[in-house]
Amino acid sequence: MALDGGDRSSLEADLRDRERQLEDAQALAHVGSWRWDVSQPTAVWSDELCRIFGRPKGFSPTWEQFVELAHPDDRAIVEAQISTGIGGNSFRPSDSYRIVRPDGEVRHVHSSRSGRCNPQGELTQLSGTIQDITHQRTAEIAQREAQALFETAFSQATIGMALVGLDGRWLKVNAALCEITGWPEAELLARSFQDITHPDDLDADLAQVELLLAGGSTGYRMEKRYITRAGSEIWAMLSVSLARDASGQPRHFISQIQDIGGRKRDEQRLQVAELEARTQRDHAQAIISAMHEGYALTVDGEIKAVNEALCTLTGFSEQELVGMRVPFPFWPPEQRSENMQLSQQIVESQGGTFEATLMRRNGERFVAEITAELAFDPAGESIGLVNTVRDISVQRLQQQELERLARTDSLTGLANRYVLQESLDRAAAHARRHGGTLALILLDLDWFKQVNDLHGHPAGDSALVEVARRLAETVRADEVLARVGGEEFAWLLPDAGAEEAVSAADRARRAIAEIPFATAGQLTMSAGVGLMLGPGEGDELYRLADRALYDAKQRGRNRTSCLTAPLPDQDQDNYAADRLPDIDGELEVSPVF
Repeated sequence: MALDGGDRSSLEADLRDRERQLEDAQALAHVGSWRWDVSQPTAVWSDELCRIFGRPKGFSPTWEQFVELAHPDDRAIVEAQISTGIGGNSFRPSDSYRIVRPDGEVRHVHSSRSGRCNPQGELTQLSGTIQDITHQRTAEIAQREAQALFETAFSQATIGMALVGLDGRWLKVNAALCEITGWPEAELLARSFQDITHPDDLDADLAQVELLLAGGSTGYRMEKRYITRAGSEIWAMLSVSLARDASGQPRHFISQIQDIGGRKRDEQRLQVAELEARTQRDHAQAIISAMHEGYALTVDGEIKAVNEALCTLTGFSEQELVGMRVPFPFWPPEQRSENMQLSQQIVESQGGTFEATLMRRNGERFVAEITAELAFDPAGESIGLVNTVRDISVQRLQQQELERLARTDSLTGLANRYVLQESLDRAAAHARRHGGTLALILLDLDWFKQVNDLHGHPAGDSALVEVARRLAETVRADEVLARVGGEEFAWLLPDAGAEEAVSAADRARRAIAEIPFATAGQLTMSAGVGLMLGPGEGDELYRLADRALYDAKQRGRNRTSCLTAPLPDQDQDNYAADRLPDIDGELEVSPVF
């Protein structure tokens, strides 16, 4: 049955919506997908896969190109994906390997794939997913609940946990403890800890219990052996604290048990949380209080609970924070609109990790990493969001400083060759799209080696710093000045004509030559001007300016030479002989001194 126009539009809209949902899901999970019909020369990549590989949207490589994207040491893994036959809908085990992005960055990915065959058993299609696993999360929320969360934290703990009666009987145990000891829960609850403790360790354990009950300690920690249900011995690290009721009388013990068998020589210290035993909320609060990161439980935009770390981090007390609704007092006034949108996004996404600028009570701003995850009660119902807050201001400052150092010449403070190349490519692309001219000046100190030989390298470095300062004073805001070599500098002038570029070069040379240097005396510079009158590449302009600089040096140094790139319809054989318009021959400016 044919679809009318309305039905078709509805189906198309639904398909587009589903495609957008898939794109969003892939972006959030950092998972890209691909499909290759064997009848086609290239594979189809999703937008997220293109992003992972640093490729433009719509990138569609051949298998040979795909292999080249892998790290040279890992290409055999990728080639094996192609060479190994896949039949029907069967799946090969997934592979992990490295890729090299266009900027040289190496990233780690995890790949899974499957294949389809026709009835004759011939492979017709391959498809799969590739996930960027470079930045896997290394930190996890310490606890997910504030009210009634003790049950969840207790049952899901990766170490054994138990509530033990004053007579030693197991009152409550979690699955991890059953797995460690090999005893089913029902059988363990019918016994005491004395029943499964190794005889040689029982007296030491009971002595600690007696001391704890007498008030001689607040808890104890010891290595001991347990007897599993199968009769074997296991080594465990036991940590015990005493819970008291509202009147201060002992109520029961809180025990944490970690299997250290096989790792005893390389012991990892347990983080023991002091749990109060008056209510389940007290237990959960003890766990939350032990967290180093700031913690807040929010329900419908209202703060229900916080820990001491968050109060310390923000400078606001628990009384000031609990009960507050958005905008929270630690949101800077200038960030409230942005933070409101971010908060709504987190609620709609049911959690996530993001960065935001927060404010301490004294007005100081800091950059925080906030992780929000849904919290559930024992029945599995969502009760709000568990938020952890970590101050990452120092890390961000360090990152910014590293980025600055990567783009700055360490001696002069000018831009480096990387920044020049980046600016040159961008300016050339702009000139190709919008027309106009583009000039590049290369400046080289004349006979600078003699300065180092006569006065020493420290004097030479001091002179280079002063040269950079003088040149910087001649550069306009939209121009780029960079140090590209020992005594060589580059000056990029967008939209500059021949006379303007030559005048700028001479202005720079005069700035160097007119005033002697304190440590190096009189210095001069040679300048080469490359001028691009039509569409061209940045590397082409650099080579042109370099030829012009070479020409200036060959003509005796302390002068300016200028060459222009040919227009698209000019004969490339005349490239070297091309002249500036309205200038007789290659422009050569007389020395300053």
